[in-house]
Amino acid sequence: MITLGVFEEFGWERSLPPTDSLQNIPSDEFQASVAESHTPDSFNAAGRSAHTTKTLTLRYSFAYAYGHIHAVKDHIMNVEHLAQELATHLALSRPLVCVDLEATGVWPGRDRIVQIAAARIFPDGKVSTWSSLVNPEQPIPPVVTNIHGITDSMVASAPTFAQLATRVTALLSDCDLTGYNVERFDRRLLVAEFRRAGFDDPMTGARVIDAYTMFVRKEPRGLDDALRFYGVQQEEQAIRQAHDARSDVEATVAVLAAQLKTYPDLPKTVDELHEWLNPADPNRIDTDGKFLWQDGVATVAFGAQAGTSLVDLAARDRGFLEWILRKDFSDEVKTIVRDALEGRFPVRGGSPPT
Repeated sequence: MITLGVFEEFGWERSLPPTDSLQNIPSDEFQASVAESHTPDSFNAAGRSAHTTKTLTLRYSFAYAYGHIHAVKDHIMNVEHLAQELATHLALSRPLVCVDLEATGVWPGRDRIVQIAAARIFPDGKVSTWSSLVNPEQPIPPVVTNIHGITDSMVASAPTFAQLATRVTALLSDCDLTGYNVERFDRRLLVAEFRRAGFDDPMTGARVIDAYTMFVRKEPRGLDDALRFYGVQQEEQAIRQAHDARSDVEATVAVLAAQLKTYPDLPKTVDELHEWLNPADPNRIDTDGKFLWQDGVATVAFGAQAGTSLVDLAARDRGFLEWILRKDFSDEVKTIVRDALEGRFPVRGGSPPT
């Protein structure tokens, strides 16, 4: 249990209600930032030092009972020993920030961050960590909540990204970046959030060490690798010729059959399996998902202009749209861009203008 005196000693990032109103607080989630150097002994049951200096943001569930607040600790990042190990294998010339985001979805142009966590690893192996829930200012789809467990009520009183942008900028500035699939997801979403908040991208010039990319490069996912992974040891596969189209067809059928056998929970029809493998996004305007509907407005979903409406681009940055026309984008995308440059824009519920 944590007494009210402990709250006053810590100086929470988000202020508590007046003491006399605590009896009316329902059980709910709450963000708070605490310097570990002030951590009371009761926090050390998990074996954490009370003398470190890094700052953490923790999430608790609070319930008032008998004049005390009960705090249930969800998770504390424990990366100090890992950071020291990392520093022995990788020479750092400046801090390396490991960042991970949870969001309302996967499209930077439409979706918003609901949780951010980061560990800043210094060249000497020291580390500082920080995390926070984030109010996305839009509902979290139930299907997404089922994945990360974050609900609308949990983020209702959390700061928005715009309110956190100054702190996140300081965290990411003059650092290199790491994460799992960070280049394809986290960085793109952060860039879009910074733009919406009116901030420059602090990650410009950062070198990126993506653990996902390294995993794919060092643990190949070729057809022969799939055969080994699924234990396809048929006699005819032992003498197969890689990259011979006939042999590859035979091997692919063998892998597919092994996958269907290995994962009995997979859909049993082609239609259902297709939908599972290729989930449709109702907000997609074009087949490739380069443009998305955001609050009924056609919006760019990729690159430096992710989150910007086609109307704004056509009025203020025609060079970006002209760049698309010169590059290897689909005819569908280029048709939408040509129309936008001529003042015609997609209308939801209908086909792109022709």
